[in-house]
Amino acid sequence: MKKYLFPLCATLLLCFSALPSAQAAVIPNGIYIIQMAGSDMTVAATSSKKGARLILWPYRPTATWAFKHVGNDEYVIRTNATVLDSSGGKSYNGVPIIIWPPHGKANQRWKIRRHGDYYSLTNVQTGLALDLKGNRRVKNNVFQGYTPHYRDGQLFTILPPGRKKPRQQHNDSLDNFFTP
Repeated sequence: MKKYLFPLCATLLLCFSALPSAQAAVIPNGIYIIQMAGSDMTVAATSSKKGARLILWPYRPTATWAFKHVGNDEYVIRTNATVLDSSGGKSYNGVPIIIWPPHGKANQRWKIRRHGDYYSLTNVQTGLALDLKGNRRVKNNVFQGYTPHYRDGQLFTILPPGRKKPRQQHNDSLDNFFTP
């Protein structure tokens, strides 16, 4: 029995280590456009006022975000004088994602993970992912914090301004490919 245990354990380890997984992403500090995976729509704020919601908006080269790496695979993501913020640091599914003046707390820091060609953004304080409500890809749909599942609605391309990733045909196989 013992002589079979080691090869079995080694085989299981090899199989499980080959599963796709999220990896911490290293995004250089800079200005980027956050584009919905498989879409030509981008993440934008409804206005520049504090408390403005994040919405899905048709591609606009001026809808830019400044990414700043602050250590521990964490980023502060700024637009104008405000930053991406999980409203009040609350941790329930559906919590609004807004812009707010920077205060340095964990609800304004985000972990970025790479999933193949795409990225996910997860709030450091709440552990909730930036999520398109209901994955409804329509103009003005809002973003919320939601339990990470790393499928459509939580996957993005992060591109320098002026580079628009071509729209890709939506494919349900994306939902089955990505794992946390």
